[in-house]
Amino acid sequence: NKQELLKEYIASKTSRIEPSEVARGLMVVGFSDQSLFNDKLLEKYKDEKGLLGNTYKVASYAYYRNSWSKHWYKLMNNSQNLEDYWCYNQLFLKVVDQRFDVWKSELFEGNSLNSLFEHSFKDKLTRRYNRWNSHREKKLFGLDAPKPIFIHKL
Repeated sequence: NKQELLKEYIASKTSRIEPSEVARGLMVVGFSDQSLFNDKLLEKYKDEKGLLGNTYKVASYAYYRNSWSKHWYKLMNNSQNLEDYWCYNQLFLKVVDQRFDVWKSELFEGNSLNSLFEHSFKDKLTRRYNRWNSHREKKLFGLDAPKPIFIHKL
């Protein structure tokens, strides 16, 4: 429930002239919930090249992946038969990330097939989270992070 704070942060970062500051704002958009403000901001940077162009690609990929995760999870909850549930579950597991832990309780329906089978994909979620975390540790704005020798610790 910190959307306004994030919106102010994003606006302040994307109004700067330094590409690294704008990139920080774009990455926060990428890991935020879908909103008109975020949609417009991503659209603004879609034709950029270089650092901002690459950051746009990574941020929009993460942004839309979260939206699709919510979409497939809602369909899982509303499934009336096992075949549909399984199909939606497989699609969900291909795009979900750790943001699921933040929003799942608001979308979870206790009387759905999901309440019966949620335990069956918890291990898959954990493996997916760990794989993405190790992948992200090596990146900076979607690019390979510089070697430690080039990073000055403050």
